[in-house]
This record gives sequence, structure tokens and C-alpha cells, in this order.
Amino acid sequence: MNAKSLVLGASGFLGSHFCYLDNPPVQQLRANINQNMDSKIHFDPWDFNQIRDVVIEHNINSIINCIAVANIDLCEREQEIAFKVNSNYPYKLAKFCRDTGVHLVHVSTDAVLEDSTSLKSELSPTSPKSIYGKSKLRGEEAVKSVSTNFAVARVNFFGSSPKKNSLFDYFYSSLESGLSVKGFSDVFFSPLYILDTVEALAFLARSKYGGLIHLGGSNRLTKYEFGRAVAYALKLDLDLVEESSMKTLPMAYNRGLNLTMDNKKMLEIFKPKFSLAQGITDSIAKRKRSDL
Repeated sequence: MNAKSLVLGASGFLGSHFCYLDNPPVQQLRANINQNMDSKIHFDPWDFNQIRDVVIEHNINSIINCIAVANIDLCEREQEIAFKVNSNYPYKLAKFCRDTGVHLVHVSTDAVLEDSTSLKSELSPTSPKSIYGKSKLRGEEAVKSVSTNFAVARVNFFGSSPKKNSLFDYFYSSLESGLSVKGFSDVFFSPLYILDTVEALAFLARSKYGGLIHLGGSNRLTKYEFGRAVAYALKLDLDLVEESSMKTLPMAYNRGLNLTMDNKKMLEIFKPKFSLAQGITDSIAKRKRSDL
């Protein structure tokens, strides 16, 4: 049997999209869903004896960790859980991978970065505002403390979520219903289409990449501009997307306004297939199919 990668967190937004690859990795699920997909197996990722059995049975040589508590408000309310999942688990997983000779690709986030107007490279300062960002940064540091041969990938991606609760879904649902929707004109980001993101993560696993890398898009834009791009792709009135400010939110203090990532390092080894416009068009098509 050929060596494979194992995706942890396959029932989440990012992890679920690995099934769209031409050669999908083995994917971990605890929920009993999508049984028709041969690439998915069921086990408890918190039980390292079970992971060891899967690694041996499926000839796993790399693990892609997508497990995270990513809801910013939930992390603020449940800080102990945030650090348990986003910090402690990656540390234990990294030690398991080191001891078993399995390569690890750990998924992190741009939320660990310092909020500033410049593009952030892998060498830029980290200064997270939220518990989410702080817990993910501690997870990064934990993985790197175990082995510098493991990959830590900071991501910012867009697409349609299985739960239909992503930023794209937020704009799509309102606009398709003919409703106006607000978009922050003071929040900048550099998202990469989700299928490019999973392709890049799979590449890091196959190549056993070691070190920190930013997986982001080449477009620096505001959430407001992103919403207008969705409206444009839907052939709707762009004025349905109204300008708003993040500063009006009660929890705005713990959210970065500009976390745009420099993706030069990524482009040296991986070339995205989708442009921003193509990714939005593809997301619309996937969302329409899921709504049928």
C-alpha cells in the first residue's frame, strides 16, 4: 500500500474539503456522516493509541492537523477549551509524530500576527489580540519546540462551509435572498480559495516540508470589497453590500483590522489554481448544488 496522509478534523470547514482532491488523503471523522466516501474512517483523534493503529493499518507517513476551536467568541467564553484544543493538543500530537516518525503539518492562522498596515511575512512580529489567536500561537510554538522538521502553515481561506456559516456564506445567503448586507471596510485580509489551501497543505505533507509558511491569496482586500466581489459574481446590484466598520462591534477590541499575509514563500513552491474571482465563482456553484 502506498504511503498516505491522514487528515485530523475532517468534519470541519477546512478538513472536509480534502475529499475534493484527485487523490484524497485518509480523513478522520468521529461523526457518522458521509459513509459513502471511502477515504473517511472513524476514530477518536484524542486517543493516540487509536491514531497509532490507523497509522500502521493505513501506512500513514504524514498527518495534517485541522483540529481547532476557531470561533473567536467561543474562545473568549471558553478559554480553557481553546487552549486545550488549540495549544495542548498540537503539542501532544507533535510528540506522537516525532516518536513514531510521522511528518506533521499543523494548521495555524493569521490571527497570531501583529495588527499592522504592512504585509506580514513569516518573520513578522506576532501579537495576537484574541484568545483564539493567543491559543493558536501557543500551539505553533509547541509544535516548533518538538521538531523544526514539522510544517506550521498559517492560513486564511474562503469558500462555502458545510455548515453554511463562512464569510462567503454570510454574503451569499443575504444577497441571494435580495437582502442588503454589511461588509467591513476597515478589515483587510488576503484569503486563498479553500481548494487551493487544501492542495497546498497536501503538498506540504507529501514533500515533508519543514518550517513556518503563510498560505494566503495574492489579493489584499477588505471584507466589504469581498462582499461586493460576491455580489458581482452573482450578477446582483453591488450596492446591496453596505459599508460598515468593525469598530461598531462590542468585541472589536480583540479582532485584528489588518492581518494580510505575504505569500511570497508559498509562491516559490506552490502555485494556486484559482484566482479570487474563480474561487468565488466555484464557491457559488458548490453552494447552489448544496442548496438543491
